[in-house]
Amino acid sequence: MRLKDVDDLLSLAPLNSEITGTIVSIPQNQSKDKINFFFNVDKIHYGNTEKVLDSEKVLVSLKPTEALS
Repeated sequence: MRLKDVDDLLSLAPLNSEITGTIVSIPQNQSKDKINFFFNVDKIHYGNTEKVLDSEKVLVSLKPTEALS
């Protein structure tokens, strides 16, 4: 499994996409304003389009105040 570059994922998933998959690492606080974890992307859904991926691994960085749903 390879780590996807941000530019590669953006070409697959336009803004306002629904991305589903699995968190595969324990979220880490690298600083008080950022949480990082690895995520395996299984599907990207936007509009009437759905792309199924072979568990592409990405690094996710979030502010602690951002929510996942």
